[in-house]
Amino acid sequence: SGSALYCLTDPIYAEFNSANSCLADTTSFTDMSTGSLATSWAWDFGDPGSGAANTSTLKNPKHKFSAGIGTYTVQFIADNGYTQDTIIKNITISLPPTATITPSGGMYMCVGDSAILTSIAGASYDWLPNHETTQSITVKTTGNYSVIITNATGCSNTSAATSITAGPEPIILALG
Repeated sequence: SGSALYCLTDPIYAEFNSANSCLADTTSFTDMSTGSLATSWAWDFGDPGSGAANTSTLKNPKHKFSAGIGTYTVQFIADNGYTQDTIIKNITISLPPTATITPSGGMYMCVGDSAILTSIAGASYDWLPNHETTQSITVKTTGNYSVIITNATGCSNTSAATSITAGPEPIILALG
């Protein structure tokens, strides 16, 4: 009687991450599959309006969603030549936040004074040039200030620069 040789391979478990899910940005997709190493990939971005760009066979593709903001159902198949696995995730394309700065007390300050700059609400902040990370900052030096605001979906936007300048020297009046 004859014998048979069977090759067993580890299964593959499809997984992926995405980044830059903001309107007008190109979204990056990264294969994060585990188990046996994938040798081929099949992506369907759930965006039929993008035509031939709606699918990819790259390991880590990029896609610009054509229909604008909304939720897209992305299907990813990882294949190692013996087994394959599929995962489906919803990707939400969002608007970036509106980045504005409101100065408290005006845009002029006297020597020794300070000004408070406040951003609109966001999930995180990066004030330039000093990289402070709160919604409001107190500035004690003149200069140009802007803020990068990131919302809860990870979309970011940078405000126009707000210029804080030194006001005129105070006038001291002697009375009486």
